[in-house]
Amino acid sequence: MKQNVQELVRQCLKKDPSAWEEFVKRYSALVYWAIERSFRRHRFPFRHEDLEDTFQQVFSHLWERGLKNALVVERLEGWLAIV
Repeated sequence: MKQNVQELVRQCLKKDPSAWEEFVKRYSALVYWAIERSFRRHRFPFRHEDLEDTFQQVFSHLWERGLKNALVVERLEGWLAIV
């Protein structure tokens, strides 16, 4: 059974590894798509490695300190696409 999004975020903020794994699994495709879309929109010349590096940086930032802001957003998917 899928966890409620807010509860999943709360568990991630407690640094629960299984919650984090679920979060990454659930939102990886969206984050990857948003990064690629942003690169293309700004005509940033990129390689696949650039996408991968940025993807890792986004999730690293979320794990370290950025996810706390997600508790106050109405729609997590929209917020993640902007992040």
